[in-house]
Amino acid sequence: MNDIVALSVAVLVLPTIGQSEPASARTPQGVDLAKLKGWDIVVADDASAGETYAAREFQEFLNQANSVELPIAQRIDRVDRHVFIGPGKNYPPAT
Repeated sequence: MNDIVALSVAVLVLPTIGQSEPASARTPQGVDLAKLKGWDIVVADDASAGETYAAREFQEFLNQANSVELPIAQRIDRVDRHVFIGPGKNYPPAT
């Protein structure tokens, strides 16, 4: 019984040794999804059914995560703010 208690304490305490600040004070990691407003999801006009499905799924999950619905496009009209789904061999250059 004492071995189980000692092991439990070690499992709970050892991961925190060496941390100089509490977890709540650390800088959060990840992407600020709110900054994706104005972006779009691009799939090539010759995209496979899987790539088209992936674009719709990405759009839906992003919307669920942050209430941002990115439009899905097949052509780009600027050089920035795109999420490309698929290899895009035939993506037209931005004009």
